[in-house]
Amino acid sequence: MIVQLSADAEDDLERIGDYIAQDNPHRALSFVRELREKCMELASTPQAFPLVPR
Repeated sequence: MIVQLSADAEDDLERIGDYIAQDNPHRALSFVRELREKCMELASTPQAFPLVPR
């Protein structure tokens, strides 16, 4: 399985990072990196989280 983040999700990650960076730029980078890693982990466990219809 391949996990691909939508443009909206990428924008959300950037905004989250920008918000955290106001107080702690170093943590903002590491936090966004951790979020991306968790998203990519979904590829190894696709049945763990069912898709939500839109």
